[in-house]
Amino acid sequence: MLRNNRFLFGLLTITLLGSLAACKKSDHISKIVEPPEAARFNVLTNSGNYYIKPTGGTPFVIPMGISTVSDQARTIDITYTSKSAVNGQQYSAPASITIPAGEAVANLSINGLVAGYSAAGKIDTLMLKIASKDTISGKGNYTLIMQKYCDVVTSSLAGAYAKTIEYTAAGAVSWGPYTTTVGTFTTINATSARAGIQNLYDYGGNPVNATFDWTNPAAFRVTIAAQNTGVYVASGGVNYQLWIRTSSTTASTFSSCDGTITLYIDAMAVTDAGVHAGNFSSNYKIVLAK
Repeated sequence: MLRNNRFLFGLLTITLLGSLAACKKSDHISKIVEPPEAARFNVLTNSGNYYIKPTGGTPFVIPMGISTVSDQARTIDITYTSKSAVNGQQYSAPASITIPAGEAVANLSINGLVAGYSAAGKIDTLMLKIASKDTISGKGNYTLIMQKYCDVVTSSLAGAYAKTIEYTAAGAVSWGPYTTTVGTFTTINATSARAGIQNLYDYGGNPVNATFDWTNPAAFRVTIAAQNTGVYVASGGVNYQLWIRTSSTTASTFSSCDGTITLYIDAMAVTDAGVHAGNFSSNYKIVLAK
């Protein structure tokens, strides 16, 4: 009886080992014949801002990655669309880039063309559609905002603006040209400074203290806190002080490239006793140009 049990145990052991071996072999073979993971490409972000300096020469670089490497070079195709930017005029960019064999990352370089941004305030939106003819799955889109950028030199912003013009709410010229003057700047920090603006409204008066801020390269700002200009205006036999501030609804800006300052001014008349003649009137536009 003991011999039979020992014999049966031996048979069971052999059978079990054979089954395990067969299972491992089958798994191994299935992994060999299983198709490899499909390669996918991706762009780390979907949008960017390109500030093109007058000196030129600095491209905008978009890194692109592939999920797997290959022993063959692979091509990624890019198409560009824009309502106002043309390849060869505002920018220069390739129709495709190649990811070399054995690598998983490549860079797309777009070169901004300074000559294409001579117009004041020109901003272009460039849409990129990314695809591939090779065995790379997926699609991608990228939005690039392009505009000219000039470093702020406060000494260049200071001085006489002999082409200052005032506009009505409808956009018609209401007064000017006349001369306003921006005084010497006092630095606040690396991206902001303060200066006085003389002769706003062509009334003379005190210099109006204004803060210039270029922290955001896409949005240079001018801010004038509510203050007395030192100018008196007469209405109904009463002399009023002219107080002004920059509008709270429309941003006042400046351009270091074009040397212009665009102010949207709220004005209010105040008696010497501090009585207000109504509220601040809004969005009176004044453009200072040299």
